[in-house]
Amino acid sequence: MPDKAFTVITLASYWDCSVDEVYRLLRSKRLKGFKLGKAWRISPTAVREYEESFHEPTLHHTPVMRRFSIS
Repeated sequence: MPDKAFTVITLASYWDCSVDEVYRLLRSKRLKGFKLGKAWRISPTAVREYEESFHEPTLHHTPVMRRFSIS
């Protein structure tokens, strides 16, 4: 991961997603960023925090185990 702040375009490339998706995350405040002039920048720390948020177990995201029987 780079030491410098990401631009929206570089982060979209890094995550292999659309630029629009990065903007959606910034607008929803799920991804922390800051404006430098008119352009958004996202720190490597903010990227790491966002990525790690998927690995923290929560009550609402606990997988449900189901058993299926073949009859």
